Amino acid sequence: MKSNTLPAALLALLATAAVSSGAAIFNGSGTSGFGGAIGGSTMSWTDDGSNITVAFTKGAGDFNDRFVIYLNTGATGRNAIGTEVNDRGDTLRSAISYIEAGAGKTLTFPAGFQASFAVAIDTSFGGLWSIPATGTVGDNGLPFAASLNSTLTAANQPTFTFTIPVASLGLTPNSGATVDFVATYENPFGGDLGRGFVSNEGYGGGFPVDNVGQNDFALTSALSYTIVPEPAATALGLVGSLLLLRRRR
Repeated sequence: MKSNTLPAALLALLATAAVSSGAAIFNGSGTSGFGGAIGGSTMSWTDDGSNITVAFTKGAGDFNDRFVIYLNTGATGRNAIGTEVNDRGDTLRSAISYIEAGAGKTLTFPAGFQASFAVAIDTSFGGLWSIPATGTVGDNGLPFAASLNSTLTAANQPTFTFTIPVASLGLTPNSGATVDFVATYENPFGGDLGRGFVSNEGYGGGFPVDNVGQNDFALTSALSYTIVPEPAATALGLVGSLLLLRRRR
């Protein structure tokens, strides 16, 4: 006698597929020019298709400065942050803008990397800003996209979390899209003439032995995270395979 009921183990597999999420752990640059808070850190990225949640574990030093994650979402963006981007409206916008335009210095991303968004975090706030693909960007010219609900409130806090809404990146939830990223860590007003001073700590390839300071800097490689695809599509594929298997039996 044939049964119309799928085996319990296969039903459990379907349930797991329907609620699964992406997950990846990334390590900092391993350098410690500003004490190691970022260079010695790790980030665990997970998502439920609609929100990317990042669990950050600090390295040895204190989180005294501004952490910026540049995101390549597949949209047209910039391969470099040069003198055209000079938003000094606040400390986080300043950090996204690299070094004040008067210094004439440029942050260059890896080949093919188009930065269209940036996450910026310090102990008072964490936010997501979009980066216009062309043109001059002055004070408050980086459009604010979303609050990240960062739990970072103290420089010596060992761990914190923040959440990036997938839709705020211009991506469709559960799309299976890949986001590339690199990250820097700097004091946006810490150098000569109040210009930014950049550490040798971050995420991605190319960080030097010494701090970047007030110089040009070219990142050589990026990291990647893939958002979990539509759970229903995964489950439907499994259902089809299981029904075919049952027919054959």
